[in-house]
Amino acid sequence: MSISVHQRPGVYSSYDASTVVSGRGTGRLVGLAAVNTQAEAGVAKTITSYDRAVAAFGSSGAEDMAELIRLALKNGASGVVAVPVDGESGYEAAFTQLARMEGIALVLCDSTDRAVQKKLRDSVAEASGLRRERLCVAAGGKDEDVDGLLPGMFADVSFRTDTSANAIVIPTEAILTSNGVQYVFVVEDNAARYVEITAGLTGSGVTEVTSGLNAGDMLVTVGQAYLSDGDAVRIVSGED
Repeated sequence: MSISVHQRPGVYSSYDASTVVSGRGTGRLVGLAAVNTQAEAGVAKTITSYDRAVAAFGSSGAEDMAELIRLALKNGASGVVAVPVDGESGYEAAFTQLARMEGIALVLCDSTDRAVQKKLRDSVAEASGLRRERLCVAAGGKDEDVDGLLPGMFADVSFRTDTSANAIVIPTEAILTSNGVQYVFVVEDNAARYVEITAGLTGSGVTEVTSGLNAGDMLVTVGQAYLSDGDAVRIVSGED
């Protein structure tokens, strides 16, 4: 199972889907739209096991809805939000339904039709724009031009996997680690004080601190590796 990231017309980069759905330590939800004649079309069901998938959607032994759910769960998903469709015309509504849901890391479908694949990508882009960040697993469309792909090509891709509001953020380089404990030094009464912290999200050279610091704390960002708790410090400006 691979993630398709659009680089330019006809060129996509593939990534291992399991790193997206299970990369945070616990599995995340996968959204699925697929043709199924057993269940009511357009009614989403969250499935957490292959047995439940077979009970809800049946199984033909081929790459049907139950099999796609099995593969998603095997790749680390905690569950699959499955929306059955009754034909090509039903995909757009299913994608729209999935785009409105929170907590979905990845969206896939069973169609290789180019128009359906475009609707899938558009719905994922729209959801991500509304801070419901996710990626799509997209099969190559029928007769899709991939002449731009060459063996050994690389692409730099970045995507936001989570966000935090009203967070305390500090330079990542200010954080020290000893015996698995992360800590920083803050300045109080002209002395360095050792403070253990809990780090959250990290990116672009900064790290969220979820516990240990308060807004307004004066943080040591240079030479902290040479400090001990209680050492005298002198605050200097950039011109000193």
